[in-house]
Amino acid sequence: MNNKIKNNEIKDNQDVNVTNKTFKKQFNQKLINSFKLTTHKLTLIVLFLAVTVLISLLEIPTFFNDFLTIDFGITINLLTVYLIGLPYGLLISLIAPWLRLVIPHTMPPNVIGEIANMLSSVSTLIVFFLVNNLLLWLFKQKNNWKLSWVIDISSAILTIIIISLLNTFYNWAFILDLYGVNDLKSLLWTLFLPYNLFKFTLIFILFIILKKPLLVLKNKANL
Repeated sequence: MNNKIKNNEIKDNQDVNVTNKTFKKQFNQKLINSFKLTTHKLTLIVLFLAVTVLISLLEIPTFFNDFLTIDFGITINLLTVYLIGLPYGLLISLIAPWLRLVIPHTMPPNVIGEIANMLSSVSTLIVFFLVNNLLLWLFKQKNNWKLSWVIDISSAILTIIIISLLNTFYNWAFILDLYGVNDLKSLLWTLFLPYNLFKFTLIFILFIILKKPLLVLKNKANL
């Protein structure tokens, strides 16, 4: 009886090791493939870069404060990660803020704001990518749309919390100093953190709504 239990335990451990190796292999292959640049990918990069810039110009005022607005450029960046790959999603996040500077939507150009947007966007993509893949590894998700949906929502919630805290830290560490408004540091927890939680909740709601239709379109069109 004891031998049978030990054999079962050994078999379970072997199955877990095989599953872990398979996941790591698939993850590494997915990461490698995401770096491959083709003419088709280049076209999509230019397209998503243009959409990101245009969408991000549509800044929506909030009830938190006059200077705190919301745009959905990061939503486009998140979708880019799934359609093209993380490296090119990050590339678009790095380029888009500087293109916004040459478009006369603010006078004078808000360089500090664009640096903050770039940092926030890059951080969001990296955190969501890591959290999402960690949950995929933990749950060993395989072609289960219900579990995939739960993982996406869980990843979004965790990312919203992490990024909201991270953006609040950025404001405390140097962004408010660059603006010359150190007195606003007293509002970090009562203004900036609630604002970031609200902002990223809307960003990820839109992302989750759009992700599935775009992935279906990607598969049908072989994008």
